[in-house]
Amino acid sequence: MSSMVSRLVRRFRESVRWRADALRQRSRAWKRDRKVRDAKRKARPVIDQLLAMKAAHSGRPFCGILLIEHIGDIIACEPIIAQVRASYPNAFVVWIVKTQFASLVANHPNLSAVVCVDSFLTVEAIIDARVFDHAVDLHVNSKPTDIAGRTYRKTVGDPTIDAETYLGNGSLLRSFSLAAGMAPRPAAPTLYVPPEAIAAIDACSLPESFVVVHAAAGTTGEKNWSPNKWRDVVRYIVEHYDTDVIEIGLEPIIDFKHARFRTLCGQLSLMETAELIRRSAFFLGVDSGPAHMANAWRRPALLLFGRYRGYDTFNPFDGYYRERSESVILRYRGTLTEQPSDSVINALEASRLWKEARVRVRRSDPVK
Repeated sequence: MSSMVSRLVRRFRESVRWRADALRQRSRAWKRDRKVRDAKRKARPVIDQLLAMKAAHSGRPFCGILLIEHIGDIIACEPIIAQVRASYPNAFVVWIVKTQFASLVANHPNLSAVVCVDSFLTVEAIIDARVFDHAVDLHVNSKPTDIAGRTYRKTVGDPTIDAETYLGNGSLLRSFSLAAGMAPRPAAPTLYVPPEAIAAIDACSLPESFVVVHAAAGTTGEKNWSPNKWRDVVRYIVEHYDTDVIEIGLEPIIDFKHARFRTLCGQLSLMETAELIRRSAFFLGVDSGPAHMANAWRRPALLLFGRYRGYDTFNPFDGYYRERSESVILRYRGTLTEQPSDSVINALEASRLWKEARVRVRRSDPVK
């Protein structure tokens, strides 16, 4: 009798837990759907802004390029602008982007306007509104949004190119072109630096010769190397070469003190960073936004790549770093943090691009 009572009590408790879990799930789904509805309502002013632009330029094709993040993605896909212009020479072309990345395209001579948004859900609402005559949605399907459990739902282009598969489709430009339903056309990216960014770098009192180091990709730790190993490499450079080393990024990674090492982390805007890289003798870093800037400027470089999401041969670049990939990309068949610092130093010394850069990076006697 007692065992029967125990079973009934257990079943009752399980039933209560199941009902409670179901209620919690429904509550989370309701809150998520409410956040989605609120986000799409907030998109209305942006849609109205676009409709006003379209009305003001009636008679011209109204084209939208939609890619709201990140630094490397936007730079890699800059050639899309020329492709859209070639298809619609008289078009009014708008780039939709997040505010923090708008400067990457704000000065582009072939864009008619840049419109800022704050979320993927706004992008969904813009596309659903059919405000553009021709919408080029470069986002891959199923990217995470700022609402937990809600991914980006792609309705134009090719939704089979998603957050899990895009790495297997070639460079970022090729993969995102396919995602947009466009024929991929390999092309090198171009950056347009505003005068104020040039003036800001002029004021930095830069040395005649310097190497730029970017030690950490902002989006994922999987692309990053060990700070201590970066310190080993920087120490080697300043002790063996008569050149300065400047670290860039959001926050300092390399804990090292030397008269010819300085950090400008957190001190530069995006376009100031681009201008600094343009002036460098050599770029040393990982797969990151600043690496795409260096590619646009055709800076000689050594980039550290490890296994990323199961891929050992992924090359995100078109242009210079694809043409010179064997010289530029140092691959490690495993987690990048496991790569020894000695192998990077040896690769640097063996690099033809490093040797070519020695016109400005002169060898000196090692510090005793």
